[in-house]
Formats: sequence, C-alpha cells, structure tokens
Amino acid sequence: MRLQDNLIPAAGSDILALYVRTRGDVSLAPGTAKLSPGAVLETNTYLNAFDAGTWTRYAGNLDWQLKLQVRGRCRAELVRLSDGQVQVCDAREGDGEITLQPSAEQMGSGVYSLRLTALESAELLSAEYRTETRPRNPAVKIGLIICTYHRLQAVQQNMALLRQTRFFDSADPLFGRMAVHVVDNGSELPLQEEPDFRVFHNPNTGGSGGFTRGLKEFRAIQNETQLTHVVFMDDDVEFLPESLYRLWALLAYAVPEHTGDMVAGRMFRTDHRNVQYTAAEIWNGGDLAHVGYEWDMSDPAVLETMNDNAGAEYGGWWFCCFNMAFAMEQDPLPVFLHCDDVEYGLRHGGTPILLNGIQVWHETFEKRQTPMIRYYDTRNPLIVNAIHCPEALGETALGRWRSLLGVRQRQADYHTEYMEIRGMLDFLRGSRWLKRLDPERNHKRLSHRRRFSRYVNMVLRRLATLLYRRRWNQAAKQYREMGKTS
Repeated sequence: MRLQDNLIPAAGSDILALYVRTRGDVSLAPGTAKLSPGAVLETNTYLNAFDAGTWTRYAGNLDWQLKLQVRGRCRAELVRLSDGQVQVCDAREGDGEITLQPSAEQMGSGVYSLRLTALESAELLSAEYRTETRPRNPAVKIGLIICTYHRLQAVQQNMALLRQTRFFDSADPLFGRMAVHVVDNGSELPLQEEPDFRVFHNPNTGGSGGFTRGLKEFRAIQNETQLTHVVFMDDDVEFLPESLYRLWALLAYAVPEHTGDMVAGRMFRTDHRNVQYTAAEIWNGGDLAHVGYEWDMSDPAVLETMNDNAGAEYGGWWFCCFNMAFAMEQDPLPVFLHCDDVEYGLRHGGTPILLNGIQVWHETFEKRQTPMIRYYDTRNPLIVNAIHCPEALGETALGRWRSLLGVRQRQADYHTEYMEIRGMLDFLRGSRWLKRLDPERNHKRLSHRRRFSRYVNMVLRRLATLLYRRRWNQAAKQYREMGKTS
C-alpha cells in the first residue's frame, strides 16, 4: 500500500523548494527528473519528507520502505533526520527498481528523505513510501463537501481536478473511496446526479448552510455510500490530489484511539506560496492564534517540527476532515459566515492531526475584510464564546468591543462601526432569534443599507452597551442550549 508519493514538479515551479533540492544539471518535469552524471536530487522538503514519527504516532508500527524506479545507474541513499542529526541509514547503487529501508530500531521515528546521485545519465521515474502492512480500516470512504457561491471558475477547476484523481479511476485501488457533494448557493452550476459526484442548488444560506446541506444529502444516502469520514473544503482553494491520497492512507491505517480525530489541512498563502499561513487554529476565547503561523516551509529547519500540533483546537474549513460518526449527528451552527468552523471544531473536541502534504493554498483573510464581514466577526465569536468560553464574555468582551468602536470613530469609518454595533445587538437577541432567522434575507438587508451616521451610531452604541449589561448572560445560556442540540 502506498503511503506517500515523492512529488516532482515542472521545471520553473514557483514552489520548487517545497518539493526537491538539486545540485548540478537536473531537468524536472511533472513526475520525473533527469540527472546528468554527478548531479544530485534530494527530497528533504516539506512535501516529500516522510515523517515516520508522526505516522507511528497515529498509525502504529508500520513496516515501510522507500521504493524507487530509475533509468540509468544511480546511488540512492535513505537519509534520516533526528534530533538535528543527519545520517544515511541505507544506500544502494543500481538501475531499475531500488528499495531502501531503515533498521527496525529506526523505523518508528525520524524524518526521512531520498538523496539520489547520478553515476551516469539517469532518470528518476518514481519514488514512493510503501508498506506491506494491511490497512486497519480498509473500508475508509471520504465524503468531500464543497460549498460555493459565485465562484464558478474556481469551483469548476476544482471539480475537474477531483474527477482526475485516483478516486475516479476505475483501474485504481482507490476507485470508489470518495464521494463529492458540491452545494451551489448561487444556483449557477449545472445539476449533477452521479453515484459519487453530485451538485445541488441551494439558497444562499452562507458557508454554514451550504455545508449543512451537503451533510444532510450524505446522511440521506449513508446506507448506500457507507462513508467513514467527511471533509469540508472551500470552493476557491488550490489543492494537490496527493493531499487527498495521504489523507486516505492516514485514515486507513489509523489506530483505534485516533480514528475519531479531526485532520486539519494547512493553509498556505497564495501570494507567498512557500509560506504556511497556519497549520491549525487555537481559539483562545477569540484571541485567535495559529499553529506554525507564517512559517517558510521551504526552510529545511522546519522538517522536524512541521507536524507538531501542541495547543491546536480545530481546523479551518478551507480543508478539515471529521469522522462520519460525529458528522452524522452534528450540524454546523446557522451563523451564515465565519466561526462555523470554530464552533464545530470546539464542539468536536480533541487535538487535530497534522501531516505534511495535507494542505491547500488560499487567500489570507486580511484581504477579505469588509464592513459586512465585520458584522459576522462581531456577532459570531460572541456566540462561540457563549457556548465554549463563557469566561470570555461579561465586561471583558464589552470592553474589547467598545475599544474597537473607538478605533472606528477615530477613523470616521461609520459603516464598519454600524456593522459591529449591529453584530452586538443581534447577538443579544439570543439563539431563538437565530434559529428563526432567514440568513439570506438578513444578509441582503445588511448589504443594502447605504447611509451611516456618526450620530445614529452613537445612540445605537449606547443602547447596545445598556442591553449587553442586562442581557448577555441570558443570551449566553440560550446559545449554550443551542450548542447541545445542534
């Protein structure tokens, strides 16, 4: 069984250092590398290093090897990085198929990579980490949900790429091990109704409503599909098919104590593509922190710690995987946009798994800030804290909110100030109001408002302060009850 491919990019890739490092005359093409005599190719990189310690932690003891196919005589070395020390733990010279393997004592820890030196003109045709150990969970089947709204080009590209994966190749062992639901909140895509690939039209209920619709449709056919896991993924991400293959292998080999864990897909920046924006999230009562924030993943110094997940609490829905036993019973909160992933992950509990190579590229959030988004980013964190971190409410939350409004006043940004006041007022309406809310109508109502006044805001700000001190505790109790029944 294949655990992890060594990926070779096209020549000139802007993220070459995430894949390979080379010395001498090396010509790259997708999947292959040609080396002139004396040239060296190394895979001590984020995408291609094999973290045996992480695999052992979540999948137990695996008898694994690195198998490669070469054309032309080469020297192949299996290089181990452990506690800052680098050593060659196996080496072979040859042409054709070469198998490298560490000793039994080394196999369960360390970060491994390939060093290939051409002794004559040579070509690397493939390299993969494999195991003869049978999967513990061979029936793993992943349901992938994409929620989209007016991003036709991006979602159509991703749908086409999904169809080209091994999961939809009838000759591949992974065939039929994934089902895809695309929920189109803009009702623009052609409807599709295939056994493992379906497109639905949906009202604009936001991301939370779209993902909930995808879940409900999967639940309706669970007796047929027998999904074991579900992935929530954004419509406009860039992803590698290898991320899905590694996820499947990880789930298939997971030991019983980790079969219910979340798996968080990292988010890399689209403007600085070697940079990991975040690996997983830490809520901190709304004082958000990122695991591995702004790490340059082309730096070999990150290899030993790249999969550390200490402190992580949840994964963002640019790409996050949940066990289907949890998703069968639990719906996201109907908050339209933002913090649905926070609350769902905190409700799930536990520490999400991180594995290098499971990631997407996505635009960072500071580029998506608008006054409308600030409405949701005011209201929804208060709801999350009411359910999971009530100690972060009270005068603490009120003080932060008032300080933020002070900034808006100094900037004369009365539009954003109004949205942040409206977010506070709507939080105070409680969960009964939220359950009755038509999210699309509410979003349109807010987006159609055009006139904003300093003096109106001043009155509303004072009203919201007064109401908060009277009602926040009552509203928090309602949201906690809502969280128990979602």
